[in-house]
Amino acid sequence: MARRERPRMQRRAFLAGAGALAVAGCGGGGKSTTTSTTSGGERLPGSPDDPAVLAFILRLEQLQLDLYRRGEAATFFKPDEAALIKTLAEQEREHVAKLTGEIRRLKGRVPRPPALKLPIGDRRSFLGAAYRLENLTASTYLSQIARIRDSGVLELVVSIQTVEGRHAAAVGTLLGKTATPDGAFAQPHNMAAAALVLDEVAA
Repeated sequence: MARRERPRMQRRAFLAGAGALAVAGCGGGGKSTTTSTTSGGERLPGSPDDPAVLAFILRLEQLQLDLYRRGEAATFFKPDEAALIKTLAEQEREHVAKLTGEIRRLKGRVPRPPALKLPIGDRRSFLGAAYRLENLTASTYLSQIARIRDSGVLELVVSIQTVEGRHAAAVGTLLGKTATPDGAFAQPHNMAAAALVLDEVAA
């Protein structure tokens, strides 16, 4: 029987611009071999299950790509900001393609791309959404490192995680935000908490 996870965060904290979200339990750095379920019905992979972990993370990457695709068509950015958004979009496309290829190599199921449903009609709201999603994605990657079994998957996850952190710092600079929201040590972000955010901001 699936075990229901009880994350200690509220969806609105993300939308209100809260910082790091600390959650303990399945879908994090533990070694549970059972599949768990969030209060929203999201099924989270047990460990070891590299294809399912990658599929979950891919949804975050797909969501970011959807955001930056819209940003490429936006008219409210300065030229240097538009150039950054274009670079981030290109790199998220590469992340999506690489993760998709790895999931297929491992005979996993590639998830359907979600669509962002946050209001992003102006510069501030767009960059705010990007900053939060980048930090969320980087911390979710971090929480999965100890759960990965395949050496190639581990190398890929670590390589993308560091880039996501740099994305967050670059976007944060445009907003006057700190490049190190967690301080000297990055905090992992449990998949159950990430699933709550996905349920709130993705269609």
